[in-house]
Amino acid sequence: MLAVQLRAEDHRWQRDQRQAAYQAMLLADRRVEEAVAAAVRHGGPLTADLIEALRLGAAASREAVLLIDVTGPASVMDAASSLMGTHSDLWTQQPQWPQGPGQWGEAIGRLHVAQVNFRRAARTALGYVEPEPPDSLPG
Repeated sequence: MLAVQLRAEDHRWQRDQRQAAYQAMLLADRRVEEAVAAAVRHGGPLTADLIEALRLGAAASREAVLLIDVTGPASVMDAASSLMGTHSDLWTQQPQWPQGPGQWGEAIGRLHVAQVNFRRAARTALGYVEPEPPDSLPG
């Protein structure tokens, strides 16, 4: 009986650690998403404030991936790494970004796919849903 209790407690602790790590990624993603939305609303060249918001979101994403690397599993780490890469791309490629909101579609599409894949992997790892194949962009 004690062994069963200890296993259950260990499972609960591991789940709590994973949940905290995944939440850190979701918060980082929210920062990036808000910066992108502000840039699209702005409609012109990125301002220093918008560039800084993208940088901070990408940095928070890298920190979250470090937590996810420790807590796992590999499927969530893969999805988190992809989302982090998308966040980093939004920041590092910002000097090449289009000048108007209508041209952000491809980047926003990649961000959306990475978000869906991360959320799906996290829900599966936490036991909320059955595994599904990752989404991808058409073509």
